[in-house]
Amino acid sequence: MTRICLVLAAVTVIGCGESASGELDASTDAELNDVRSEDADDRPIDTGGPDVGPADAGASPSDAGDIPDDTGVDALVPGDAGIDAFMECEPGSMRTAACGNCGITQELCSAAGVWEAGTCLGERECAAGSLESQALPLCGEEQRLCLDSCEWSDWFLVTEGEGECEPGETQFLGGSGCSETEGREHVCSGSCSFEPVGECRDVCGPTTTSPYDEQEVCVPYGEFTRGDDEHATTPRQTVYVSTFVIDVFPVTNARYRACRAEGRCAERMPGPYEDHLRLRPADHPVLGVDTSRAAEFCDWDGGGRLPTEAEWEKAVRGTDGANIYAWGNAASCAEWRHVLECPGYDDSFLERAIDTLPESNGAFIRDSVGMTGYEIVSDYYASSGYEPDVLRDPTGPEDPSRGNVIKGSPSQFYANIRISYRNAGNQGRFRCVRDGRD
Repeated sequence: MTRICLVLAAVTVIGCGESASGELDASTDAELNDVRSEDADDRPIDTGGPDVGPADAGASPSDAGDIPDDTGVDALVPGDAGIDAFMECEPGSMRTAACGNCGITQELCSAAGVWEAGTCLGERECAAGSLESQALPLCGEEQRLCLDSCEWSDWFLVTEGEGECEPGETQFLGGSGCSETEGREHVCSGSCSFEPVGECRDVCGPTTTSPYDEQEVCVPYGEFTRGDDEHATTPRQTVYVSTFVIDVFPVTNARYRACRAEGRCAERMPGPYEDHLRLRPADHPVLGVDTSRAAEFCDWDGGGRLPTEAEWEKAVRGTDGANIYAWGNAASCAEWRHVLECPGYDDSFLERAIDTLPESNGAFIRDSVGMTGYEIVSDYYASSGYEPDVLRDPTGPEDPSRGNVIKGSPSQFYANIRISYRNAGNQGRFRCVRDGRD
């Protein structure tokens, strides 16, 4: 009993911190050792830790587990159960996994316990949930969504294109501080609207005024009404046409002979038209000229070209009206008597000199209809009619298989002498144009 009291006293001294060094003296230490030796089999010792009963007495030192060793951390070596906590997988194992755009791959667990992917197979179009946008004309926009199947949805409209031009496009326009006979260069901005960038200047420049049959007229830039709704192929459209200078009259025999005299336009006319050129009066329109000969003449005559169909119609109809015929909208003998249904019809009027049929005069040019033959323009012909989506300087389709558009019919029927009447052909009378300063 005395020895137990000594142990308790020693523990009490240490627990209260009354020993400065935290150590027992030598005699006390010896007595404690004796107590441990003599009483281990029949008396527990209170160490301040968990109670250890007789059933635990036979436990091995490794089973204690509650008291750490001197390092404070148990070391882990390969083969210990705890190493799995540092690995993703069992080395050498395999699995399949999703990858990329709805693809699949095989993964192998490396020696370091990390999954390593192989080639991604079966990928589709896009990453699910992604969004793609693309620009539409006139600053419109559409988008499409990548579906959960990694396939694109159909495009859907986001913004309707409501601009007046395409970014970067240039146009010579009036207004913007210029006078009525002037214009200036404009550039289409990123917001699809024209912004002025140049100085005001005359839109036409000088035009030829003589000889009489070589007169030119300037048709200024701007919109006009094309078509007349009288036929499915000629619907009314508001079309913008840039400034151009055009011959007032069809090219005459005199002018074509001058080209030939200078070594150009030398190829003989087909059939009777060579005789017509040589023998008919100088002030009559040259006839039977095909598109290649006409283009050669216009190039010789100041670097010109054939007019487009839109240019020709604008030169006849003008910019303010939407009349069906050169003289107006009335299909009556009082206005135009050169049709079969009118009394006293005589087709001799077809073979005549220029500027002798006032009813055929248009807004800018003369002798637009009622002369011998049709008048050829540069557009290729398509039976479907106008190009409905081209509303700025249209030039016609690209397929030459049907020939060129021919205008200005000599027909004896009102329906065929409309300004918008069009047919297919490769030869006839013609006139030249050249681009204006815009």
